[in-house]
Parts: sequence; structure tokens; C-alpha cells
Amino acid sequence: MTSPQVSIQLRTFRQDDPGSFQYVLDQARAADLAGIDRIAVSDHVAYGENLEAYGDPKKGGSAGGKQPTDSDGNWLEPLTVLTAIGALTER
Repeated sequence: MTSPQVSIQLRTFRQDDPGSFQYVLDQARAADLAGIDRIAVSDHVAYGENLEAYGDPKKGGSAGGKQPTDSDGNWLEPLTVLTAIGALTER
């Protein structure tokens, strides 16, 4: 029988400019020290300023979907974030 594993998702986007996303790396280190098995981050599809498309399945969105930031929100690129996290963690 396999043991249960715990995953968490780190929020790698913000509407306002945080000046630094160091807090994401700090959270990843803390999760590693706490024994978290897996870290996930989100990606997003760029609809430009056509944000209503996020809630339109005909345009590839999800019914009722909403972009968590406006078109100028700050999003980190997920593969780069996961690479940085991998360099800083042991698990």
C-alpha cells in the first residue's frame, strides 16, 4: 500500500507589483522543510485585453471563469519558477 502524499499550489501571480517574488521561493523552502511532497504552480492563457473570454467556453475559457488579475497583472512563468524551486529544495 502506498503512503498518502501532500501537494500544495503556490500563488505565482499578483495584480499589484510586489517588487519581488522572493516570498514564493521562501514558501517553497518552508514547504520542503515541512515535508510537503509536491509543489504546483499555475499557468495562464493570454487573451490580451479580451478578459471576458476567460468565461466563454466558445473561446477556450470556462463557463463563469474569471482572470484573477487584469491584463497587466504580474504572472511568473511556471517552468522558470519550478526550476528555481528545484534548485532550492531537497525533496
